[in-house]
Amino acid sequence: MFKKLSDENKQIVLLVSALLMLPFLLMAINYFLPESQSAPEEKEQAKTERTVIITEAKSSAPVQAKAIPQQVAATVQEAVKQGNFSTAYMEIRKAPQDSQEYKDLYKAIDAENQKRKKTPGVKREPVISQSAPIKYFDESTPRDRSADAIYLYFIEISGTFWPRFCIQVVASKDPVITALQINADGKTITIPPALLKTEQVPKGIALLYDIPFDKHSYDTIQTLIKSKKAELTVTGKSAKSTRTISANEIKGFTRILEGFEAVGGNLNYLKTEKPSAPGKKTANAK
Repeated sequence: MFKKLSDENKQIVLLVSALLMLPFLLMAINYFLPESQSAPEEKEQAKTERTVIITEAKSSAPVQAKAIPQQVAATVQEAVKQGNFSTAYMEIRKAPQDSQEYKDLYKAIDAENQKRKKTPGVKREPVISQSAPIKYFDESTPRDRSADAIYLYFIEISGTFWPRFCIQVVASKDPVITALQINADGKTITIPPALLKTEQVPKGIALLYDIPFDKHSYDTIQTLIKSKKAELTVTGKSAKSTRTISANEIKGFTRILEGFEAVGGNLNYLKTEKPSAPGKKTANAK
C-alpha cells in the first residue's frame, strides 16, 4: 500500500511519523540521561562520607590514649613501691608504647628492679600501715623478738632511709642486765645497758638495744666485719652468758650496708661531728 503512494504522499507520511515518534524519543532521553549524570556525583558524595568517618576515628583515638598514662602511672608506682614488679610490667602495657609517659615509667621500673637485684639478701617487710615506717632486713635476721640476735636494718620514712643497729637478748625472765660487751679478736666494745627496752615474747622477755646507727655502732660493725672471731657477753645481776656472733650475722651487716647504699644512703655523716640526713632518696631510688 505504501508503494502505491506517490512520492509527495510518502514524504508526508514519513514526516508525520517522525513527528509522532519525537515525544517518545525525548521521553527516553530524559529518562536515561539524569541517572547517568548523577552517578558520579553520588559516588563522590559516598567517598567523601567515608573519608570523614575515617578521619574522625583517627582523630578520636589519641584522645582516649592520653587518659591512660595517668591512670597507669599510679598503679605502676604503687606496685613498684610494694616490690611487685610483675604487676608493674603488666600494668605499663596499658599505656601507649610510643608515649613519653610509657618510656619514663618503664625506665623507672627497670632501674628499681636492677637496684633490687644488686642487693641480694635484703628483704622488705610487708606494709602493715601507711603511717608506719617501711623496714628492710637481711635474710638472716629473725623477723620477731623471740631469738637472740645482733643485726643492722634500715627504715624508710617519707622517701628517706635511716639505718639502725639492734641487739636483742631473750630470757625467761628479766636478767636485769648491767653490761653488754662485744669481744672481736681480743678487742672489747662496751654497749650502754641504760638504752635497753623490754618486750614480752612467748619465751618470756626480750631486751632490746635498738638505736639509730651512730658513729659508735658504725665503728663496732666495722670491727665485727673485719674480725675472725667475735662474741657477745651479757652480764646480769645474777648471771652472765656469752655466745658467738655467727658468720651469717656478720655477713648480714655487709649486705644491709650495701643495700642501704643501693637505695641512695650515705654514711659519710658518721665521720662528722654534726650528722646530716643519711639516706635521702636519689633520682634513681624508688
